[in-house]
Amino acid sequence: MSPADVPGGPAVELAGDQRKQRKRRLVAAAIGCSSLLVVLGGGLLLIYLWLAHDAFPEKRADLEKIVAAVQAAGLKPGETRYFRVSPDLKPSSFQPDAGAPAMTILAGQVVANALSDGRLAVVIITDDRGHAGLHGYVYASAPLTAAEIGPDTWGGKETSIKLPGTHEWWVDRKIDDRWYEVSHNLQ
Repeated sequence: MSPADVPGGPAVELAGDQRKQRKRRLVAAAIGCSSLLVVLGGGLLLIYLWLAHDAFPEKRADLEKIVAAVQAAGLKPGETRYFRVSPDLKPSSFQPDAGAPAMTILAGQVVANALSDGRLAVVIITDDRGHAGLHGYVYASAPLTAAEIGPDTWGGKETSIKLPGTHEWWVDRKIDDRWYEVSHNLQ
């Protein structure tokens, strides 16, 4: 009889060591997977909080200064003009833009409309997420008409704002009588 055939001999000890190593590997893999899920879940939570964050109260003073700069530009009724501010929306960076934007519109684009009846409508693009869409705010000096705000062009149930010289903007929410949070989703 060889030593490997003896009950409790080296062969049994080897099998026991292999089981312990396999168990350790499974525990390590389980801990690794659990850690990965915690990290991913935390990341998704942070992304959700970032997207759901209401930034308007923090930006309102700067946005109103941008609107005041547009008003000071003296648009004539029926005129559309383009302006630009820095992506962080600092009013001190307000300047005229060369004209209608090309295919890509970046954060900081301002589209001002002096509507034919003297009302002012201003679109301020705050965020450009590529094909995930554009986001920003629309300011209206007086209520928008039914032709300017209503069902979207594609017959959906969304409310949208249609102004000259810019995209159709879906209303994400009405902030107050003058301000709307808007988006233009490209997907």
